[in-house]
Amino acid sequence: MGQSVGVAVDHRRRNHCQESLQLNAARVKEYMSRVLVIPRRAKKVKKGDAPAGTAIPAMGPMGEYMPVPSGFKKPKARKITEEDRKTSAYSTVRIARSNARLVGIRAKRAALKAEADAMKAKGGDE
Repeated sequence: MGQSVGVAVDHRRRNHCQESLQLNAARVKEYMSRVLVIPRRAKKVKKGDAPAGTAIPAMGPMGEYMPVPSGFKKPKARKITEEDRKTSAYSTVRIARSNARLVGIRAKRAALKAEADAMKAKGGDE
């Protein structure tokens, strides 16, 4: 139904979040309430088609287009501080990625070291 009335449909898309699914469904319902679908055959009017008399004067865009509301608010401009000059966003991101990647290896090493220290404490130098 969506492609026949001008709604782009991507069949690969999966909704991972219930909020975005509900937001998209509400947008499509609002769009469908505004759109007038002209029937192909005047005698066979399908569900969702406009009545026969309203289709002729409705040629062209009606009203304003529907913008997609963005949940992101643009931050206000501010002066660059000395702390901002000293820090590097690139190095911060690289360190965070490396820490996330090495979490398992570091935990394994720490467990092995704790086990070795426990063996030393017991006096087992074997």
